Amino acid sequence: MTKTMWIASSHGLKIPASVLGGEKVEEFDPGEAVEVPEDYGTHLIEDGLAYEAGEPDTEPVADEGGEDAYSSMTMDQLREEAEKLDYRPPKNIGLETLREKVRDLVRAQFDELDNKAKELGITPDEDWTVEEYQAAIEAAEAQ
Repeated sequence: MTKTMWIASSHGLKIPASVLGGEKVEEFDPGEAVEVPEDYGTHLIEDGLAYEAGEPDTEPVADEGGEDAYSSMTMDQLREEAEKLDYRPPKNIGLETLREKVRDLVRAQFDELDNKAKELGITPDEDWTVEEYQAAIEAAEAQ
């Protein structure tokens, strides 16, 4: 059995699939601890790319939807959403950074729709999606 250690990085980490036994490169947020083989972790620490971290007190929370629809999206899904909102994220953008950017873009879109709705006297439903909101505004404008 291979000895392991916990590491983290203040800039986040990308760990190759071959190291973690997965099928693709895994990305970890800044400060997020990950268990890796000791020789690999030591190598990253010696190169100044990571620091030794303690084992997390709790198990990572399974991403089952979290606080909003964006919490459980993968990088590819977030990129798709961003492009729908006319934003082309740079290739080196971090997962959490992109997630926050998408949330900000959606908030801005809702704010714009709120302003139009107020002008038309529409009271939005709390659970409306952007598409439903736009449809209600278009229907009101058509009258």
